[in-house]
Amino acid sequence: MTILERAIYAFYLAIAISMALMLLVAIASADAVGILPTEAFSLLGSPSVMLGTYALAFLLAPFAAERYPLRRK
Repeated sequence: MTILERAIYAFYLAIAISMALMLLVAIASADAVGILPTEAFSLLGSPSVMLGTYALAFLLAPFAAERYPLRRK
């Protein structure tokens, strides 16, 4: 996997990780559950969380690409 392929795959993976993280925070900050305060959901839009998510996705990209390839046949 070249660095460009890894960066592109990391963008796709970062989207999936971000959506899962947003779902978990939305459920945890709901009125019925109440584990997190409601302000926690607005924290997810900060650039530091987005860059951290992309960095994690960049590290996990080779492992995820082996299991879930994006190649068209």
